[in-house]
Amino acid sequence: MTPEIKKHIQNHDTHNTFGFLRLKGFFILDYDCIMTNDSQIVNVLSHYLLVEFEDGGKIKYRTVMFWHALVKDGYLKIIVYDINKQVIITRLHNIDKTNSICNWVLLDKNIFKDDRLESDF
Repeated sequence: MTPEIKKHIQNHDTHNTFGFLRLKGFFILDYDCIMTNDSQIVNVLSHYLLVEFEDGGKIKYRTVMFWHALVKDGYLKIIVYDINKQVIITRLHNIDKTNSICNWVLLDKNIFKDDRLESDF
């Protein structure tokens, strides 16, 4: 007998869906399009890089402030604020498909930071 996984659990300040957990002040977003240093934790109002993969192999990136995320109708939707252009941006990712390709990635600004380079010798 396999354990039952509840897909929707709502409780006061939390919302939990497989791969998605909202808590007060941050989200845990366990999807391929989210890459952070802190186990997929995305903090509200923190700065991130939004990398977008466009047609023709072009890559566009922007510094954004994370605002909100939600899961609805099989899609992860993130809402961010572009710091330089001062506009609100939304991005969708299909989470119902097994191998859905990310055409954008939200990166922690320090994802490539190597702590070994900062140690005292």
